[in-house]
Amino acid sequence: MILSKKMLITGCITFNYAASFSSIFLFWASWTLYSANLFLYLPLIYDNYHCRGFPYSSPLKKEFIFINYLHNTLSL
Repeated sequence: MILSKKMLITGCITFNYAASFSSIFLFWASWTLYSANLFLYLPLIYDNYHCRGFPYSSPLKKEFIFINYLHNTLSL
């Protein structure tokens, strides 16, 4: 099948757009997972080594971790 020049140009633009979008999405997803893991484990390590009080060993520990996760995710 012979493709016209217009079809080739349109296909290349579409492919490049999809490739760039998927690479940006993959970068965002990997950075989100990295920051989530970092801020989920960091308070636990800090608490184990330093035995501090608030906010690491308080009832607000889950909220503190979740706020850190949101801050990291939304401030990319």
